[in-house]
Amino acid sequence: MVDGVTERVMEDPGEDFIELEDSAGSDQDSEVEVFLNTAATVEDVVSAGEKAIVCLYGGNSDYTPNSLRHAKFCEKASKSLTSVKVDKLPPTSAASRYHGMCAYLSPQLWLESSLGLI
Repeated sequence: MVDGVTERVMEDPGEDFIELEDSAGSDQDSEVEVFLNTAATVEDVVSAGEKAIVCLYGGNSDYTPNSLRHAKFCEKASKSLTSVKVDKLPPTSAASRYHGMCAYLSPQLWLESSLGLI
């Protein structure tokens, strides 16, 4: 199964991104642009990363990663007869911050490489 997905992505790596971009909407578009902006501040990147994590885990703009994690925990705890598996919960704000910074670094390195700056 993974090989089929890998082959399809290797054939046209931009196809899935274009579909995601088309369905995202203007709020998410501005958040994605932060990761391509070479002049973005740490606060911009962290904020965009946290919003992306919240969006990926089904939260709305009122949530932070920690409040969404708490809400998902309460939801799972109320429905479960056993313990809640923490690996099934959204990441914390600290993990979202780290992920956002890593997600910012990758395109910056790609942009420098494609421009011949490295």
